[in-house]
Amino acid sequence: MKNLIVLFIISLTSLAFQNNSQLDLPNNAQKKVHKAFDKLWDGAAVDYQQITITDEVQNDLDADLKRLHLYRLSVDGQLKGYMFLSAAPSKYDYFDFMVIYNPDLSIALSEVLIYREGYGGEIGSSRWLKQFIGMTSDNEMRLDYDVQGISGATISVRSATNAIKRLTNSITQLRSHGKL
Repeated sequence: MKNLIVLFIISLTSLAFQNNSQLDLPNNAQKKVHKAFDKLWDGAAVDYQQITITDEVQNDLDADLKRLHLYRLSVDGQLKGYMFLSAAPSKYDYFDFMVIYNPDLSIALSEVLIYREGYGGEIGSSRWLKQFIGMTSDNEMRLDYDVQGISGATISVRSATNAIKRLTNSITQLRSHGKL
């Protein structure tokens, strides 16, 4: 009985720790998010706080925030940026991705977290994704002009580009509404 109580307390403690320290993502996707944090902020402990958007503000945005999550990122209480976690369609399924923005709302990093199809996964390469770094809502992000495509991944490339553009426009709109 004593062992059962100890196990119960340990389980509750670990659950409380998980809810406070992890995103609602599979472990492999969480590792990619934390690896991106390490890359951007040299291994500093990043605090992320979810930003809630009202339905009224939601109706004015480019992106459907009901299907994605927005977080404020800080290190030692200092704002480092914002992060969108979202999903976009590929040919038959969808893929999960993130976009991290600097405080000035330029793109700091984008990453495909989970790709669920056999073809088109090349959009997850850092070589392709790095072309978004520095872009803002002022950039058109036109495929084959501002953003280069990938042969054999046309649907996923188009979807990722459009999704990143909508998120970037939405985060700018949120700032203009005073929600950031």
